[in-house]
Amino acid sequence: MRIVVLAISLLLAEVSCAQMRVYLLVDKNFPKPISGNNNYSSPLPGIKAGVFYEWEKFSLGMVFGYESFKPIREIDYLTLNNSIIRYDKYYMVKMYPILLEGRYNIAYIKNKVKLYIGGTYGARILKYNHYKVTRKESTPLYFSSNISMDLDTIHSNNVISRYSIGPKIGATMDFGDKILLMVEGSYNYIPEEQTFSRRRYIVNIEHSFSFGVGLIYKFGKNVIDKPKNEGWF
Repeated sequence: MRIVVLAISLLLAEVSCAQMRVYLLVDKNFPKPISGNNNYSSPLPGIKAGVFYEWEKFSLGMVFGYESFKPIREIDYLTLNNSIIRYDKYYMVKMYPILLEGRYNIAYIKNKVKLYIGGTYGARILKYNHYKVTRKESTPLYFSSNISMDLDTIHSNNVISRYSIGPKIGATMDFGDKILLMVEGSYNYIPEEQTFSRRRYIVNIEHSFSFGVGLIYKFGKNVIDKPKNEGWF
């Protein structure tokens, strides 16, 4: 019990020495194609908002965001004997990341530019629709063209969550006492779902790269800023 109390006391002492930051980042995603899947592009930029506490060398915080992915092939169908036996319509995927993030400052250049590496871990909530027309399981696949097929129509509205992890690298540049410019690149890994269902289309965007630009607002005094001409390596 004493160890727990001591650990909490040390943590509170460290937090009291940290500076609070908030930021807004606009980024562009580049999903990596997956073989055998209906792949997605990200024509519109995403947006992320974060809050973190920064010490001299590292920072910890949380980030929330919105991203969207458009199917490269919106309609797909399969025919047999001049009849459609499967029809799929895919819609935009909306993704909401909720992530813990950490950074480690690796260099401080000319009292203006700070370089950092870091990573994120958390959940991404995916929301998407899918319209599907297919033969019912009881209907034979090979049938005569003069016999109508018994079709099953499925319109699903899906909300699922997956965990996400990935590294990042970036830099910040001071613009006055309170505002910083942030440039950041990251890799995002979202594990592919393995549980397949006939009545639910599964979206897999397993790998994506993103690049973004944003602004950071600093709270409090500049107590952790390094003196001029002093660098970190």
